[in-house]
Amino acid sequence: MTSALPVVDVDDPVTWPAQLADLVTGFAQRHAAAALPRDCFTDTDIGDYADLDAMAPLLAGHLVRARHCTRLLDHEADSIREHGLLLADGRGVADRLARAADLGHLTTPQYTALKDANLITRKGGGRKGFVFLTLSGDALAPNQTLGWRLRAFWGGEAVYQHWEDDPEMTALLRSLGRPAVVTALLDLADGQPHSTAPSLAHVFLGRALGETADATVHYMSPIPSARIESVAFPGDPAFDRLGLPGA
Repeated sequence: MTSALPVVDVDDPVTWPAQLADLVTGFAQRHAAAALPRDCFTDTDIGDYADLDAMAPLLAGHLVRARHCTRLLDHEADSIREHGLLLADGRGVADRLARAADLGHLTTPQYTALKDANLITRKGGGRKGFVFLTLSGDALAPNQTLGWRLRAFWGGEAVYQHWEDDPEMTALLRSLGRPAVVTALLDLADGQPHSTAPSLAHVFLGRALGETADATVHYMSPIPSARIESVAFPGDPAFDRLGLPGA
C-alpha cells in the first residue's frame, strides 16, 4: 500500500515535518542546557508537549508509521490484509479463538479454557478497546523483552498473559502460528483519545539525540486495510530488514 499522505517515521528524521523538527531542535537545546546525559531524554522539560493533543497539529495531514508485533496463523494474516487491525474486545477474542478451534488449531478443552480465562473476558480484565503498537524499530530488537514476548506467544497479551504460569498452555501458545510484524500507518491527529508512553515528543527528542527511543501506542480506532503497509513473516523483506529472529 502507498499512502497518499506523507508518512512520518520516528526512526527517520528526514520524514519529520519541518515544524516538528524545529520543535525537537528546541528540545535538544534545552536538554543540552540542562547538562543531562543523552539517554535521559525523558527528563527534559518539554512543556505542554507531553500531551499528544499538543503534538497533533504538527502531525495533521501526516500518517505515523507504527508496528504491531504478534504471532499469527495464516488465516489471521489474510484477515488483517483484508480488514485491517480491529480493536481488542470480547467478541474479537471469542471469534479468534473459535476460528482457531474450527480449523483444528485448538482442541475443545483448550478453546474452552482460553475463552473462559483471558484478560478481556474475565472479571476485571484489561487490554480492551485499543490496538497496541510501537513506534520505533528499536523496540523490536532481540534484546527488547516486549517485542519478543508479543512475537513468541499466540493471541496477544489478552490471551497469553493469564496463562504464563501454566507450562502446558504456554507451550501451546508458543507453537501456534508464526512470529509476525504488522506495519501500519496511524492518524494521530484524528481527534481520538490515542495515547503514547512515554510522550511522543520525548521519543522524537531521544531519536534526535541518537538514543534508543520508542513509545508504545494505545490507538483507539480500528486501522483499515488501506493503512496496513505490510503483514510480514520471517523470510519477508519487511520482517527480515528489522534483524529479528525467525522463531
